[in-house]
Amino acid sequence: MSEKVFFNENGYLVTNVRFEVPGQTYVMSGISSVKVAEKKKRKIKPIGLICFGFLLVYGGATELGVDAACFGLVIVLLGGLWLRTKKTIYYLIITTGATERRGVSSTNRKFMQSLRAALTNAIIDRG
Repeated sequence: MSEKVFFNENGYLVTNVRFEVPGQTYVMSGISSVKVAEKKKRKIKPIGLICFGFLLVYGGATELGVDAACFGLVIVLLGGLWLRTKKTIYYLIITTGATERRGVSSTNRKFMQSLRAALTNAIIDRG
């Protein structure tokens, strides 16, 4: 039986025989199912920082002075940058006969869904 490739992108390879990720290889005969789970990052702290910055900007514009308004703008920018780093992480959960574990993680949902679909097709193809 020849090896049939289902996915080959960015160092990830899915065939009907093996699943390779950078630094590790799984034998497809040992994988019984795959799914994608997500972990959303909490964004309350950066949003709170942005709100505090806007209060300083407003207060600086009305009573506190230009220094407070400028400091408020810096706080808003820092909060915005912090908020941009809070991305959802997607995990590929691989189930074998004995265990269930995280195989791969990424912030790219589309990539993880493509990888899961390729693994599912490889599992179905092997029979």
